[in-house]
Amino acid sequence: MKKILIILFFAILIIQTNNVALAGEGGANPGGGVTNSNTSQNVKSSFSAKDFNPLKTIDSLPAYANKLITSLLGVIGSIALIMFTYSGFRWMTAAGNSKAVEESRATMLWAALGLVLIFSSYALVKFVIGAAGG
Repeated sequence: MKKILIILFFAILIIQTNNVALAGEGGANPGGGVTNSNTSQNVKSSFSAKDFNPLKTIDSLPAYANKLITSLLGVIGSIALIMFTYSGFRWMTAAGNSKAVEESRATMLWAALGLVLIFSSYALVKFVIGAAGG
């Protein structure tokens, strides 16, 4: 079971990382091409690695910190969902085993407390970044 949780963690991490890397693509020109200013026509251009900049919409350190923290919250929220699902499954399949029920309750409690702590720290960081002018 631990191997499955580790695989799920890395899969979610990769998905969230791709979401952050591709967040800057599209923008005002969702076609992904180059807009010709003379004719206002969307012209597809060849894509090369040197043209790819996932941070092109980020222009300051506070904005980068905000995007990074938001991405990490997505990963942490996914992990919390997995923990809630796992503990709920264990609870429902306990078949009267009081030890398994107590362990499942404890897992749910600590996952919920972890989420409260993470979101409280996120609110504090957002406040500090906002006060710093980000």
